[in-house]
Amino acid sequence: IVDLYLADKLGPVVTAAVVPPAPPAERWAPAPAALREFSGRYDSDELDTFWTVSERNGTLIASHFRIGDTALQPVARDVFRAPLFGAVRFLRDAKGRVTAFTANADRVRNLRFTRTGKR
Repeated sequence: IVDLYLADKLGPVVTAAVVPPAPPAERWAPAPAALREFSGRYDSDELDTFWTVSERNGTLIASHFRIGDTALQPVARDVFRAPLFGAVRFLRDAKGRVTAFTANADRVRNLRFTRTGKR
């Protein structure tokens, strides 16, 4: 439609160079010892509840006393996916210690769970 009304005012169409897609990123496959770094209790003031995160048989598991267990699947360093949480990103302080995680799902953005204890 724009071409019909503004054809005399627009210059020639310039097409951009085709850039090949980037190769897929390597999936992060942490060792059990690396997963244990995330272990601990994480509290949400907003929801007034907590989850306990632990490593079991090479998988990171989030446990809730009412809901049960859900596996956190690694995506990239400090980033996981889980059915109940959507995208989970663990946060670190200046010394590199895990301090919290945020959950981002369909209708939830940056729901924060603060680490209150190490398991």
